[in-house]
Amino acid sequence: MNKVETTLGGVNNDENIAILTGKSENYEYKDGKRLGDSPIGMKYNVVLPGNRLNGLTVKVAGADQLQQISDEQIGEAISSRKFILVRFTNCKVSIYNIDDSMIMSAFAKSVELVKPEGAKTA
Repeated sequence: MNKVETTLGGVNNDENIAILTGKSENYEYKDGKRLGDSPIGMKYNVVLPGNRLNGLTVKVAGADQLQQISDEQIGEAISSRKFILVRFTNCKVSIYNIDDSMIMSAFAKSVELVKPEGAKTA
């Protein structure tokens, strides 16, 4: 297994912004078994506009930093093509080659919402 590490921009055509497609709690595992009921962080599912909308799951330690965004809102945003844009801080992406398939995993320090260009302030 070969592994290469890069930044989000390295797999997203130098873009540091992604489209949020989902989020879920992240739990610690060992040998395929979950180690408790308390989440250790969040997993944010995104697609990369600078990489033909390829998907990526980014893990961030700690509490949900996008608590104001519900799963329903994410679904509605995707359906209406009014995408929720996010930016990750210190996002490190690992790219693996397993059986001639490219696999990506990512970890970031934090995540924040990005106001779309041209959006009006309330």
